[in-house]
Amino acid sequence: MPLRVLAILVLICGLSGCSGCQPSLAADLGSRINFWDSDLRTDILANADEALTLASATQHGQNISTFTAGWFVEGVLTQLSSQDPALATHFGGDVISYLKGPFSQAPEQEIAYLDRIIGQGNEPRAGARQAARWALEALRAIPDSDDPPDLQQKDRQNFTTALQSLATALKNFAGPEDKNKP
Repeated sequence: MPLRVLAILVLICGLSGCSGCQPSLAADLGSRINFWDSDLRTDILANADEALTLASATQHGQNISTFTAGWFVEGVLTQLSSQDPALATHFGGDVISYLKGPFSQAPEQEIAYLDRIIGQGNEPRAGARQAARWALEALRAIPDSDDPPDLQQKDRQNFTTALQSLATALKNFAGPEDKNKP
């Protein structure tokens, strides 16, 4: 387990080189919350499809790299926190720093915190929090090819389940297509 945490930290450190490109998530959230934006919905559904693709590859015995999974989760969390001020605040406005800091130090507590706040706030934000919870669970469950085969199999199953749950949560968050919108 400590090797997995170390691998995640290395991944996050690598991703932090790109963090200068990312705008502050805490800034001007009020004008960015738009649950019916068709581009946002399309992006969320594309992330759901990607989660299912990663889950399928994992089910077929492919170990998804820590880099691939970490990059994907960071993008999902950034998108979700841009739609939910409570997530943005919890992540400190910087998902990469959050993943390198609080999440890498205590992943179980961070997931438990999201479990507690899922029911708080309005329904669309609860959906974002549910998806964020499963994104963190997927990151925590990335299989490590250096682990014994039985542990790898267990992690692979947990990773697959988390990714499938993430896809479901993202689809629920995106909601049904509004046929009345232009």
